[in-house]
Amino acid sequence: MKKLLAALLMVLVLLGCTSALAQEATDITREVTITSGGKKTKPKAMRDRDYNTYYTVRKGGHMEIESAEQALSGLKLQFYERASACRVDVWQDGDWAELTEIGNFLSDWVDLPTDTHRVRLTNLSKGRMYLAELTVYGEGDKPANAPVWQVLDKADMMLVVAHPDDELLWFGGLLPTYAGERKLAVQVVYVVPTTPNRRLELLDGLQHCGVTAYPAFVGMRDARSNTLAGQYKRWNKNRLFETMTGFVRRYKPDVLVTQDFNGEYGHGAHRATADAAVKAVTYAANAQKYPDSAAAYGTWSVSKVYVHLYAEQQLKLDWHVPLTAFDGKDGETIAAEALACHVSQMKHGWAMEEGGDNDNTLFGLYATTVGPDVLGNDLMENIN
Repeated sequence: MKKLLAALLMVLVLLGCTSALAQEATDITREVTITSGGKKTKPKAMRDRDYNTYYTVRKGGHMEIESAEQALSGLKLQFYERASACRVDVWQDGDWAELTEIGNFLSDWVDLPTDTHRVRLTNLSKGRMYLAELTVYGEGDKPANAPVWQVLDKADMMLVVAHPDDELLWFGGLLPTYAGERKLAVQVVYVVPTTPNRRLELLDGLQHCGVTAYPAFVGMRDARSNTLAGQYKRWNKNRLFETMTGFVRRYKPDVLVTQDFNGEYGHGAHRATADAAVKAVTYAANAQKYPDSAAAYGTWSVSKVYVHLYAEQQLKLDWHVPLTAFDGKDGETIAAEALACHVSQMKHGWAMEEGGDNDNTLFGLYATTVGPDVLGNDLMENIN
């Protein structure tokens, strides 16, 4: 009996240790010492949770982070305006040792070696480094909000939208369902990059939905007309078509999904986005059209194209299926939570729209090379 009790006690102890080891690392940014230019500093701008403010590090400059008590497990860096090339060194055995270089993404994560107490960031870019936010994590497992971005060579699905937050408002649970739950490679393309704070907001929203593919930006200016013709007076139509065609060839999606031809509530940028997306699908298969991207990536034939609210071969998707990847929450709920990441847009009163004129569950099969949908409940139907 005593041996049995001892064994049970040991199991409980091991379970307790496992639970402790599995604890997520916590934010200790306000507990560390930060030194820049040889002087201790309290850079409020990069730890105020405001994407409109930033802290600068001069070209070639250093910033050191030190934790006397708790070891550091990771850093989350969110750059303002543009990502900056940055070398990360750790203090080991009385000297600095290079760990890695970052700077490809606006939000990035650095895993630190065990028992790291001191880290140095060196600006390797050609100009100043602008840090909107720096978050320092203590001991524990990688936090859920740690960015894990990848650049796709091949996408299962491409979602083409005009602005940040359109990917949620008009598409409901699409991203949580296909990227988060089904772990498909979903490439989101934004036509309008908008402002630095909104780009960081959209990255937070994508990450919340389980998207790991770093988004692509066409780079058209934020301008609006109520008609397609009017929008093309504000945008360079050929540049839009050429860039979009290049993205289709580069990411090679099996399925492309885009906005309503009528611009949902009549927005000209939405109209032009949908128009350019479907034209790019046609152009991408033709080597004579925009030959530069054809030479770089080859031609590509998209298997299926869906357009929001398109009346032909229409299907209605269910965004209320519980998702295992999100602890049983459904896609609509996760998308609504992700929409809240777009802090700057909340003042406009935008909300998810299921049902009504802009129902985010309705999509029409605009083009297909793999036959019509039969089940009509999955954007990936007929895709092997």
